[in-house]
Amino acid sequence: MEWRQITPYCLESDTGYRVAKLFTRQTADYLAYAPNPNYRREQHKARYALGESTPQPYHCLGRFCSASEARRACLEHLQGVAA
Repeated sequence: MEWRQITPYCLESDTGYRVAKLFTRQTADYLAYAPNPNYRREQHKARYALGESTPQPYHCLGRFCSASEARRACLEHLQGVAA
């Protein structure tokens, strides 16, 4: 996977995966996101009920201590999807 920096706190791969830096009071963590292939095909509504989940273009894979761990999770997810 080739990664490019799209903002100072976000990397995007050539396959659509993203790694974003998250700042908390004590630490800086990294979130890994996988693209949602069904996002365009889902039936979007103009209004959603309170508590109803809305379709998102990305699916969160988890929270990690380093960017390399988050990138590794993206690669493992991609290999799992391809298998």
